Amino acid sequence: MNVVSNSPFLSGSLVNVPMQANLLKCSNNGAKHLQLIRSIPSKALVSTLVGQKLNRHVKKNLEVLSVPSLDEGEWLKIFVPSTDPKPVL
Repeated sequence: MNVVSNSPFLSGSLVNVPMQANLLKCSNNGAKHLQLIRSIPSKALVSTLVGQKLNRHVKKNLEVLSVPSLDEGEWLKIFVPSTDPKPVL
């Protein structure tokens, strides 16, 4: 069975949630979120449908193509609680 995810940004509302660039290897917030979704460590997730209304959103989100997906260890590290007062996600 294969899985296709839809609206991973909750219709755009999650794109404004800041994420650390150093963990996700992207600078643009939308690309960081795409990197997180595309790196889910499951072979069953084969595609993600992302709505993009403007050409500039597409161009910014294409940044994710220039970096490799996270491996399972890197992906899981994002969800480890930190003692740093700044949140990871």
